[in-house]
Parts: sequence; C-alpha cells; structure tokens
Amino acid sequence: VMNVAVVAINTLAGKPIIIRDTGKAILINAQNESEIWIPKSQVWFMSTTANLHLVMPIWLAKKNGLQFSAQSEDAITTAMNDGIASQYFN
Repeated sequence: VMNVAVVAINTLAGKPIIIRDTGKAILINAQNESEIWIPKSQVWFMSTTANLHLVMPIWLAKKNGLQFSAQSEDAITTAMNDGIASQYFN
C-alpha cells in the first residue's frame, strides 16, 4: 500500500483556489498564499464537509514545500467509495 500526501488548502477569502487551468496543469493558491503549478495527472481533490484537500504523491508535496499528512492510498479510496471525498480531478 502506497502512502500519498494530503495537503490542506486555504480557502482564502475572495481568491479562487484554481487560478489557471491549462488542461495539463493547474495553478493553485496553496498554503501561505503561494501559487504553485501542479500537473493534473498527479493530483486530485478530496473535499469533506469542512475542508478541501489536494491528494498527490509525497514527492510532489515535498518538491513544492507543502505541509501535508501522509495517508494510505487505501484510506483515500475508502473515503471516495463512501462518498466522503470527491472524484479524481482529471
């Protein structure tokens, strides 16, 4: 079972989370109001009633200096199957 990074996204007042979408990548407002390009093939959204998170490989979160919690891929799949998390982004 592979671990993935679950990155909490700040929903900044008046600022969109996705700034730009090129079809292959998204430019997002991430933590500390930084703007980061993320390949759509490497990321998907997980939304719960209280939070919005990006799920991505741990190496990608580290490369972009994002704070994250490591979760098992199985736990994320279970959340999606239970309707707690959204579908894959791309």
